[in-house]
Amino acid sequence: MSTFKITIVKAKCLEAKDWGGTSDPYVTLRLHRKGLKIQKWSKKKTAVIKKNLSPHWNETFTFEDVHVKDILSLKCYDWDRVGRDSLGSKTLPIEYFYNKESEGCNRTWIKLEQAKSGSICVMFSFDPCAKPSTLSLI
Repeated sequence: MSTFKITIVKAKCLEAKDWGGTSDPYVTLRLHRKGLKIQKWSKKKTAVIKKNLSPHWNETFTFEDVHVKDILSLKCYDWDRVGRDSLGSKTLPIEYFYNKESEGCNRTWIKLEQAKSGSICVMFSFDPCAKPSTLSLI
């Protein structure tokens, strides 16, 4: 078990979903553990950035008691007064971030799926005190 921190830095090339050729993007993050219901603590959300296809958030979120087999879902939406439009999503195992950090990388661009275009830049880290060398990748 460890603490996982992720910063949603920025996005680029997001789709325009609003009149005027812009969007009002925000990102939701959900941590899933196979076989368990999503816990309230595992849901996070960035601020809405109005009329922007390349927003900068620089918002950091912390997840406690994280396992390498947990799954992180990132979803980008266009905010609307009524409802929301999807700007894309990506689901990755925490193991992906753990392996990248082990290789000395703590920043990456994540290409959004179910979208014509768009990527999100994230920075991430594990609490070194809580990342024991006995982490199991079963």
